Amino acid sequence: MVSYKIAHLSDVHFFHFCKSPLQFLSKRFLGNFNYLLNRSRIHNAHLAYEVVSFLKELGVHHLIITGDYTTTASKKELASFKDYLSFLQREGINLYTIPGNHDIYTNTRKNRSRFYHTLKESLPLEKAFYETLFKERVASAHLFDAYFLVMIDCSFAMPLYKSTGRFSNEVEMALKALLAKLPKEAFIILACHYPYDLYKFPKAHLERGSHLETIIKNDPRIRLYLHGHRHILELSPKDGHTVIDSGSISLKEASSFNLLICKKENLEIKLYQKNKETWSPADGREISVG
Repeated sequence: MVSYKIAHLSDVHFFHFCKSPLQFLSKRFLGNFNYLLNRSRIHNAHLAYEVVSFLKELGVHHLIITGDYTTTASKKELASFKDYLSFLQREGINLYTIPGNHDIYTNTRKNRSRFYHTLKESLPLEKAFYETLFKERVASAHLFDAYFLVMIDCSFAMPLYKSTGRFSNEVEMALKALLAKLPKEAFIILACHYPYDLYKFPKAHLERGSHLETIIKNDPRIRLYLHGHRHILELSPKDGHTVIDSGSISLKEASSFNLLICKKENLEIKLYQKNKETWSPADGREISVG
């Protein structure tokens, strides 16, 4: 039986401490001190490198990363992002990705342009995909048989007290136009950095997420919704679709990702979490989508 394997991970968070006093004129100082006081104890971004050999052992064809490669979107962190893309290219990993809120941390236009320039420069085979994603904030890719990936970029620079995404009117219109072009028999995997529903951190959700949820519920072709942002490994069956948070690949004690095994008849989802030396399936975290 032919199958097609896709790995989904998120929230790498490369970090370089900023010594410039200019950081106090932007949100960057918050990210720096939060990392030093909190994230440095629980994160190890090198795990994003370590997991690649395991993904290759699993026979993964495509890798989906739902954003947050950086911590404050500094030039040095973006350089680490570029190095990681080069590493994936050398390892023969085909990547589809979007920015998270940390990748668009202080200046929407400048940081977003740098992020996408790095992608288009480092991943020339997917250049057209990222040009569309940069321009329209939505893009699609045909993966396998009836399987299509649709990615949504909802990351905008936010005030000091917020880390939300925004499903703007423009993004909503672009998504509806894109979905109208996909085949009626398509099996759509939708990916965004942010969960569409509210949770315990209301200042870190997706603004107008209910509008995205309505689109998903009204389109039976959308079977999976992949996201990150919360650093919580979770699989949630919904009415007509399944929502998966891949957690954070860089958590020292709980590094995680999920594996999609796509077949013509159905799709199997397995959630993996690091257990000492390697990653293994998390107990009770498997589901089949018909």
